Amino acid sequence: MRTRKKLIVWSLAIIVIGLVTVAVVLARAPQPVSGSFPNTFTESDKREISTLVHRDGYARSIRALRNGEFSTAWAQLGIARKQRIWTVRHQPDGQSVWVHVGYEDNTQSDGYSLTARYILRKKGDAWMISRSDI
Repeated sequence: MRTRKKLIVWSLAIIVIGLVTVAVVLARAPQPVSGSFPNTFTESDKREISTLVHRDGYARSIRALRNGEFSTAWAQLGIARKQRIWTVRHQPDGQSVWVHVGYEDNTQSDGYSLTARYILRKKGDAWMISRSDI
């Protein structure tokens, strides 16, 4: 009986480690630019913002896994996979941008379901997440 419990625990541990590994690999892969950006953004800025937002989506899934919230982690992984940037607007300070992220949902009035909003600020050559309201 004791051996059976150990086998179950080890099996679950391997499954969790596998899911975390897949999420980390997916999060680290550069993301294709998907979304609506103002014309003032360079291709490298678009790619960097898109990758940053997608990595954060996968990071939310990993955080849920670490907290033992398996159904939330699975849902977050699915959302991170299909989300894209819907709107990018400059903030009045001229230094940061507001980014709306979501996935297509025709039942919503805007045509998408909002999954996250970020305020991104460029520090040096890199974009950083200043705030988010997820």
